[in-house]
Amino acid sequence: MNWSKAFRVLLFPCITLSLSLPAPAIYAAEQYKQVSRDEISRIVDGKHDNAIKQFENYLKKHPGDLESLYGLAAAYAQKKDIGKAMAYTGQAIDAGLPFGRFLAGPRDLLKPLTDRTDSAEFKNLAKKHGVELLHGPMLGCVTDSSAKFWVRTANEVPVQVSICEIKNKDSLLKATARTDKNRDFTAVIAVEGLKPDTRYWYSLMVNNVSSSTRWVFHTFPVLGAKSKFQIGFGGGAGYTPQHERMWKTIAAHNLTAFLLLGDNVYIDNPTRTAVQQYCYYRRQSRPEFRSFTAATPIYAIWDDHDFTTNDGWGGPEIRQPGRRQ
Repeated sequence: MNWSKAFRVLLFPCITLSLSLPAPAIYAAEQYKQVSRDEISRIVDGKHDNAIKQFENYLKKHPGDLESLYGLAAAYAQKKDIGKAMAYTGQAIDAGLPFGRFLAGPRDLLKPLTDRTDSAEFKNLAKKHGVELLHGPMLGCVTDSSAKFWVRTANEVPVQVSICEIKNKDSLLKATARTDKNRDFTAVIAVEGLKPDTRYWYSLMVNNVSSSTRWVFHTFPVLGAKSKFQIGFGGGAGYTPQHERMWKTIAAHNLTAFLLLGDNVYIDNPTRTAVQQYCYYRRQSRPEFRSFTAATPIYAIWDDHDFTTNDGWGGPEIRQPGRRQ
């Protein structure tokens, strides 16, 4: 049995996860992904006061909600009320929101706050937290001899991956790249020359500063070899803070790979780039998700909620299937 056949045969005995909640709780959990997303959309449209009112009302019912505090900071930044924007920034950080969220953005929404030249308050806060790596590393494209690592940084900076066999410390490999503002300050670092079916640890150096964290991953078996492995898959992962711990549960299975099958963040907004960015950034900033994707090879496809509206279609002829040539 070769590798591709093994993949198809053994895809089925994967993880099945279920969660039982009373109906009202399910409704609340399912709808949370829409609350701040829709208000961010209003901010993009210049309806700042409407968004502020909705965020404030939500906070009355849910004191300390991090996304509402973040949204209020963005709304007041757009209104050029930097004092209130900074106040909500401080509240959000004190309540547990990663400071990197304000560096990641959406940058256009937060620019009046983060790029001000007449006030050093935000820049002093940025200096205090010293965050350069915003998102990632995310592991992907793993084969029997290679792997790729995706990252996002606050600025255009050099990034380096160092890889070593767990059982052979003399096998150190390094690869470098540079994040690019034209690619939303991201980079993909490709590493070649790895051994098949081997456990490696890796670390990052970002802007010449080494990370204290080491992550572990496992290369695939050699092409054509028989092998047993576990692959997880799932979709419809709407952002709900109290359920983000599920990424830890999935990570505990030490999967060979995980397939994101669509509706990965529920954007439902094809015309506002900032809303799309916001939906990705809040998920990519979660520590549980970052730990999971740093050590598990991730492969993903898009579905309707990822790039259009519900039941939308990405092709030019929405009611006709594609023709094979």
